[in-house]
Amino acid sequence: MKPTYIRCVIPFLIASSLAACGGDNVASGEASSGSPVSPAEESRVVLTSSSPLSEKDGWSDILIDPTGDYVYPADVIAEGDSAQIENPDFLKTADGKCATIKSTAPLLELNPNRVVIDLGINTGGIVEVGFCDGSTARTHLAFAERRIWLNNDGDYTGDNAGQDDDPEGRSHDIPVRTKGKYVVSGIQGGQRWISIALGNAGLSKIDYIRVKPTHLRVSNSTQKGFGYSGRFLSSDSLLNTIWSHSAYTMSMTALKDPQRERFVYVDGAKRDRMVWLGDVGNQGLAAYYSHKDGRKIMKDTLAMFGCQQYPSGYLPMFSQIYVTCKEDYSDLTPDGPVPHALEAQEEIGRLGEYTAWWVIGLADYYLYTGDKTFVKAMLPVARRTMNYFESRSNKGVYCTGQIGSDTPSPALISAAGPLGQVLAQLFDTFSLIGKSTGACIPAYVGEISWQPFDIASGEQMHTNAVIYRSYKRLAELERELGQGDEAAKKIEARAEERRLAMMKTFWDESAGAFIGNSFNPQTNHTVDGNVEAVLGGIVNEAQAARILSFMDTKLQGPYGTFTGELNNDPFMQKLYAPFIASRELTARLSFQDTPGALNLMRKMWGHMTKADPASTLWERVGINGEIPAYNLKIDPFGKPSLQRPNEGFTSAAHGWGAGPINALTGYITGIRPVKPGFSEWLVEPQLGDLTWAQGRADTPFGLIESRWELTDTGFKMTVIAPEGTQGKIAVPLKGADRMVAMNGKVIWANGKAAQGMDLIKRGDYLVISNITGTTTIAW
Repeated sequence: MKPTYIRCVIPFLIASSLAACGGDNVASGEASSGSPVSPAEESRVVLTSSSPLSEKDGWSDILIDPTGDYVYPADVIAEGDSAQIENPDFLKTADGKCATIKSTAPLLELNPNRVVIDLGINTGGIVEVGFCDGSTARTHLAFAERRIWLNNDGDYTGDNAGQDDDPEGRSHDIPVRTKGKYVVSGIQGGQRWISIALGNAGLSKIDYIRVKPTHLRVSNSTQKGFGYSGRFLSSDSLLNTIWSHSAYTMSMTALKDPQRERFVYVDGAKRDRMVWLGDVGNQGLAAYYSHKDGRKIMKDTLAMFGCQQYPSGYLPMFSQIYVTCKEDYSDLTPDGPVPHALEAQEEIGRLGEYTAWWVIGLADYYLYTGDKTFVKAMLPVARRTMNYFESRSNKGVYCTGQIGSDTPSPALISAAGPLGQVLAQLFDTFSLIGKSTGACIPAYVGEISWQPFDIASGEQMHTNAVIYRSYKRLAELERELGQGDEAAKKIEARAEERRLAMMKTFWDESAGAFIGNSFNPQTNHTVDGNVEAVLGGIVNEAQAARILSFMDTKLQGPYGTFTGELNNDPFMQKLYAPFIASRELTARLSFQDTPGALNLMRKMWGHMTKADPASTLWERVGINGEIPAYNLKIDPFGKPSLQRPNEGFTSAAHGWGAGPINALTGYITGIRPVKPGFSEWLVEPQLGDLTWAQGRADTPFGLIESRWELTDTGFKMTVIAPEGTQGKIAVPLKGADRMVAMNGKVIWANGKAAQGMDLIKRGDYLVISNITGTTTIAW
């Protein structure tokens, strides 16, 4: 059956959006058609609504976060000559019993014997090895997130951009040891698997091997899940697992600044271990619905970019975790990154879209926290981002090219090899042409996109759509906290110019979808720009329905939605992108496409929860369902080159894929803020094919909880709101007119509201306003 897409929620806007729903409009005392209800049915409904729905047990059972100070092996596998490996299971505990590993090979490369440690989950931290007396050989350790990546070098070789885990390396040699604990230098950010082998002939006697996690801890031996204020549990065990693995990935990618007592959210636990602004959009929403300290961590994450803005208004695409701006925000002048954070930026180039994500992240932060002081201080930074986008736009379309662009760094020119100098000259020439004509001149040096292996040059729909949303969100902040309505209207006018320009440049009426890049000689309707167009309100309801239909018919694969239609497009690799799919979940749910969202979640995230390391979310998913190699670099002329020959450089613990947290708690249990800080809220559950669900979210006022249950006889839901807040409850009617009772009294019957009740029927929901405290509703 073809799905029907009806927009009932406009996500991420401060203003309430219930008026956008289609359907009847019935207020107190206004009648519509309905069938009489029997006294017995009325008695059942009233009684059912008279007591709250109890919270079901089992939430802590779905959590996989380590509870002890250390993670010990869950399993130990001996490989090679079993006679050379004695008592390997003794490695599971620190009890003085010793495993023995022997080798007659003079070199590591010639040694066929090793012990493979399975920690049971992906985890990151300090690795410790307990030795016994009697060792005579060097011990070699290697670390990997997936077993298929585990070789003598670990899962990759080379440098990691983040610096908190130095010294670099995914393997480590331990000299001959006597009895005692050996601590491996540096942090190993992510591994489920560790191999132990000998570097020369002899033996090694080991009591234990373990990892002391250094990422955010949310469980301990006395209280499992104490660091989670958000929760989700439902009748679908797979969805529960997806929520749990998403939340654990968020914990693994919350890293502590080694120089200060604070945590920030980074992209990957193993790589890059830096704050990337594009990830902030997804991670922020996941943080607000999961971590008890999520609001504080996200504030510190956003704040570190305020003092690193360039004079042009551009914000660095990433930051080392130790960069700190002044607490009084007196250093927010746009003079570029602090010196010690600049080098890596210049080596990689620019990513303009991520500047827009910072603005969106700031607006989300305000919506979920109501923190006026911080957001007001950051508003000048947000305003300056418009200068950057405007200076690089041609007739309302941002150019990922050379209009007013900065000169590429020597490192970038050098990285381009023999073509570097030629490209640099062309760069300068194109810049002059672009400035004089206002045209977008494509370039192949200096700017990348969210998918850094693809050609970013030209005019990208996704980049422009994100910029558009940043303008809309900036206008909200300006109206609420800044220079008022007139200033906001000016920003909205510029946003509308961009929207119209995008429709003209990228919309393909024949396909009912947007193309990815107007400079691409091939026509490829990529998922990223289409998802953002739906989510950001660029299209009307009919166009959004066509986009979702196009995605359902043209972009679907066994593991979710492909990034594009074409198999060999240097402008967009074909794979599955959890970064984009996280927002696709929200886009679908905002149009009440609950089946489509749950199907996507079960296919993509369900697959990740079952495949090694079976505990964390991946950076990307290949078309074959495996984690693709980080070596598919496309050079300026479309020729693939092997930048990273080892597959394990791709991250298997990446927070940008944590979108299910927002989708499940924010839409399936339905808890969302309407005004900043949840002072006003909405609970609008989407039932899908579930029979019950429950969730809670932390707010500055306290916890808000939503529980619902659908049985053969009816529906019941309970909402518990914190003191000092009020909100609306949207009751799903499941396609029929119902007798509805609230707290033991009938409020709706025979298509008519009870006297004095503030009710509105919108689409398939009955919306009840002015709700406070604990409320139970049934039909």
